[in-house]
Amino acid sequence: MRKKFNHIHAELRNIIERRFGVLMERWHILEKVPFFRREKQAQIIISCFALDSYLWLRSHVVPPPYRLSKWMDLNSDIDTAVVREWIATVLWTQQ
Repeated sequence: MRKKFNHIHAELRNIIERRFGVLMERWHILEKVPFFRREKQAQIIISCFALDSYLWLRSHVVPPPYRLSKWMDLNSDIDTAVVREWIATVLWTQQ
């Protein structure tokens, strides 16, 4: 029983580490999170996961299962890097 648990635990840990690796490649703020309170650092990480999940859904679920907001309709042609930089700027100025 313990051997099976350890095997499953190791597999899940590998999946999570790979996922963080992918996120760190896309969201460079995760490579070295700026010095913030722990709560703010957690918000940055959660925001990156949420944005990444949104982008995945946007590219794999056609049509989206929900109505995109008017803002997204107007700004859907904006480069993702621009949006990411805007979010990072907002987070940085709120410290």
